[in-house]
Amino acid sequence: MKKLFASTLLLAAAALAPVSQALAADLTVGPGGTYASIGAAITAAADGDRILVKPKALPYGETLTITKSLTILSADEGTYFDCTGTWTFNPATAGKKLTVIGVRMLAGDIQTLIQAPSGNRSKVEILSSVLRGGNVYFNANNYDLLLAADSIKGQIHFRFGKIVGNYLDGSTTTNVIRQFGGETVSEDSVWVVGNRIRGNNTNGHWNVSLESGSHYLYVVNNYVQLNTNANFNSDYGMYLYLGKAGSGKHTVANNSILNTQSGGNYCCGRYAFYLDQPATNTDVIGNVVTGQATATTTPVFWQNGGTNNWTFAYNHIKGYSTNLSVPVSPTNKLASTAVITPATGAATGTGANGPVNAIPLTEPDYADIDLTAGDAGAYGGSYTLANFHPFVSTTAANNRGGRVIFVRAPRSILQGGSIQVKAVGFDR
Repeated sequence: MKKLFASTLLLAAAALAPVSQALAADLTVGPGGTYASIGAAITAAADGDRILVKPKALPYGETLTITKSLTILSADEGTYFDCTGTWTFNPATAGKKLTVIGVRMLAGDIQTLIQAPSGNRSKVEILSSVLRGGNVYFNANNYDLLLAADSIKGQIHFRFGKIVGNYLDGSTTTNVIRQFGGETVSEDSVWVVGNRIRGNNTNGHWNVSLESGSHYLYVVNNYVQLNTNANFNSDYGMYLYLGKAGSGKHTVANNSILNTQSGGNYCCGRYAFYLDQPATNTDVIGNVVTGQATATTTPVFWQNGGTNNWTFAYNHIKGYSTNLSVPVSPTNKLASTAVITPATGAATGTGANGPVNAIPLTEPDYADIDLTAGDAGAYGGSYTLANFHPFVSTTAANNRGGRVIFVRAPRSILQGGSIQVKAVGFDR
């Protein structure tokens, strides 16, 4: 539906991973390989080596501790290797990097138990992988976490990184994505982009909670389905702390948030979309927040504190709270008739209160990628959810993500200027 084309660009910055390293060795594990276990290959490996794991009938049942810079990936393109057991990355020195591609973790977590040594952040990249009943735990300083094109049924705890283009199932967990405080304050951004996120029915459930205040937030084109139990409270579809001021910017755009609550106790804090302390450098543009709740005392949107001059425009809200401190632009539809399709997250509806073509071309940064007027919701804007889902393969057993996951570039540029492009992707 929407295709990206580009002229010649000056590539000023990129984050393409992993990058091959000179003199690195390949160590093969499994049938016909040199090593019978992943642990034995890790012991033999040096920094920068790749461990190629051959799929086999029974999973590799190993509890691993990794201190080196390694890439662990499936030896066969387009297939997963099955594992059980927890993998712990405790880098020995600053700047280590663990990359995992093509693991299907049937049970067990990928985690750290230590704060990484100070200096350059240690990187953790989990790409095109499946965690069926495990968690990703990097709630410690000095890590840079990248999750891309993964399917995870569990929790993600971290302090800094990028969560891009994943299926995230929180139906059996307390939280789905939660960013904690403590990370060193810096002028960079935490990205949560192009994810499909399913919530839970438990008390105190947080689908997306970015709460540290140490970084700017870039939260775009996500679909969050908040399955709220009528008898519980304090359930959040998306909680964002936007209090960090400075030269950077918070962008919260083109998210679809569906609250499927249909009745019950509305008392204490069931919010589909909660913005905490928004600073002046905050844009909240083109989001669709709706649900089935009919009680007028239950807002699906809430602002807590912050300044009175941030940008809130072209949003479609059903269940509006009147506590906004910012002047309400008439471009917002606060009694929206938009409907979100539960299976896909697509927002539909036309007319005066509909989300289709809601953002005019006078707002080029939020136009659709084909340069037509921007749709509100997860399928509008520059990074439509259709770019991330479904994953590239249509075969369920080999449902693997694309190689280039995300490209971020400005939509307009002064004549004679240069463009800074940031990308997330990977190659074997």
